[in-house]
Amino acid sequence: MATQTAVKKQPVVGKEPGSDKQPAAEEQRAAEKEAAAEQEPGVEEDQVVEEAVVVANDDPAPAVSWPAIFAGGSAAAAMTLFLLALGAGIGLSAISPATNESVSAGAISLGACIYLVVVAVVASTFGGYLAGRLRQRWSGVHDEEAFFRDTAHGLLAWAFATLLGATVLFALVPGQTMRGIDVAPYVDRLLRPELTADITPIPATPVVVPPQPVTKPAPDQATGTTPPASPAAAEESVPVPAQRALPAAATTLAGLTQTREELSRLLLAATVNTNPLDANGLSVADRTYMAQVIVAHTGLKQLDAEKRVSDVADQLKGAADKARRAARNFALWLSAALLFGAFAASLAAAEGGGLRDGRVRYGRSFAALERIRT
Repeated sequence: MATQTAVKKQPVVGKEPGSDKQPAAEEQRAAEKEAAAEQEPGVEEDQVVEEAVVVANDDPAPAVSWPAIFAGGSAAAAMTLFLLALGAGIGLSAISPATNESVSAGAISLGACIYLVVVAVVASTFGGYLAGRLRQRWSGVHDEEAFFRDTAHGLLAWAFATLLGATVLFALVPGQTMRGIDVAPYVDRLLRPELTADITPIPATPVVVPPQPVTKPAPDQATGTTPPASPAAAEESVPVPAQRALPAAATTLAGLTQTREELSRLLLAATVNTNPLDANGLSVADRTYMAQVIVAHTGLKQLDAEKRVSDVADQLKGAADKARRAARNFALWLSAALLFGAFAASLAAAEGGGLRDGRVRYGRSFAALERIRT
């Protein structure tokens, strides 16, 4: 006698809950499936196949993770400070004013510029990797979109570190170091007296004696004649001409300071004067005036004073041109360092983000690992 397999009835989607009738064909197919499961080895009766259901996230993670960016930027700024301090120590150990065995200035400048690029790349890589590794996980985002977001996180971390470093630099460095070339030594050369010049000391204050009125002796009452004045009284009655007052620049410290500032302004104006008719960048009137000031302070002759003005102006223009070339080279190397730093931060953030999501393992994707295994 054949035994019929009992099949447990389950509610079907779309049917009414109270309906307990099934077609005969469905019951027969269910019975055949249970019989095949009993006969097939290794398959349990109560095996259940679960279907993965993707549930949409109502509150997705933002595309930009600012805490990770701030953390990466701060770490990059700190690493930059450490590397700059290390480089300064290495550079100071390579030079010594006590001996003549120091490295040349050109080699030191080139090494410092190259080291600046290395510092930017290393610090940006460190900060960008942290920014990519610490950001939130994005669900339901394509791999290409995740790669773009990671590189953006690295770039933002680099930008934050750059702005932070620039703010600290301008806050700590005194403003006097940003003024450019110092003109004070050149003004000293202008007003420096010659050792062989015969300079007469100039009194600090002029001596001015007011004229005395001439007094005539009273007439003699007995004779009715006026006696002659004594020689001493005649000398005292002669008026003394007043001395011409010296300029304030030669008598007071404030006046001397004002004169130095005026000479400094004239020398600075000469460095930016591009008129070919003005020799050394100074007009004829300015050169003559500066020579007269030098004559008044040093006792030199007019021609010697004008020659000194021309020599000092040439020296200042040469120093200004040298400073311009140094500033140009530093600006170009700094631009290169910033560019390489931004690129390194973006790549490092993409690497860190890939490791964060599991898309990358030590620089290789899962697909590459699978191809290597097979």
